[in-house]
Amino acid sequence: MQPLSVVEHQGFRKLVNVLDPKYEIVSRKRLSTQLLPQRYDHQKKKLIEELSLVEKVSITTGCWTSRANEAYTTITAHYVDPDWNLKAPVLTTRSEGKHHMAENLASELRDTFIEFKIDKKVTTVVKDNSRNVTNAVTIIEAQHQPCFAHTLNLVVRNSLDADDRVRQVINKVKAIVTYFHSSTVATNKLREVHVSRGSVARKLKQGVETRWNSTFDMLKLSWSA
Repeated sequence: MQPLSVVEHQGFRKLVNVLDPKYEIVSRKRLSTQLLPQRYDHQKKKLIEELSLVEKVSITTGCWTSRANEAYTTITAHYVDPDWNLKAPVLTTRSEGKHHMAENLASELRDTFIEFKIDKKVTTVVKDNSRNVTNAVTIIEAQHQPCFAHTLNLVVRNSLDADDRVRQVINKVKAIVTYFHSSTVATNKLREVHVSRGSVARKLKQGVETRWNSTFDMLKLSWSA
């Protein structure tokens, strides 16, 4: 996926001109102010019509932060349509400023339910175990369940942190992976060693605190390297 500004890049315009000299590239302004809003309104109308045929809807919601340290909330609906197809469309992803506040999240949930006309159809909200999200669904008095994957991650994390020896090993492996990720010389040397042994060189993965399986993959790949 490319940013809308790609239509203004000279290289892109030259490429399109080579492919079809008669094609007129739309402007970035028209894309952002006309075409995309029209497309969104069309898809939203279709989704609301489909949701009107559904009796019950479950919701998943999560808060996340972009690389620019901007806070967002994503709300997704889950339901079975009249043809027995499981659907999971994203209803909204909205900016929360710099913080995920329970009151703001509650308003986002309530407004989204009303906007898509499912406020009387929501059966359960599945969410992570963060305090703000839990408080938000409590404010709107919605039945809620903790996300199993998030709960499992907390269990594994707590288990790993409970043993200092395990934590030390993980921290050392993280440091090793960081070293190889920051050094092309070291990475090339590791690749040469694999080639000399007739084995397949695999890129080392860094563990992420919020994904326990990423730590598992990090340890497994580091061991085989």
